[in-house]
Amino acid sequence: MKPVLVLLPGLDGTGVLFRPLLPFLSPEFQPVVVGYPPDQRLG
Repeated sequence: MKPVLVLLPGLDGTGVLFRPLLPFLSPEFQPVVVGYPPDQRLG
């Protein structure tokens, strides 16, 4: 079982910032990019 690497969203609420990083991560990790739902207003 691979360790999970959780990448939290940036100020824009998406994980777009991490797209260039993902190909360079070690295969020993399982990346999970978290993003906020774009159709809901969150407080």
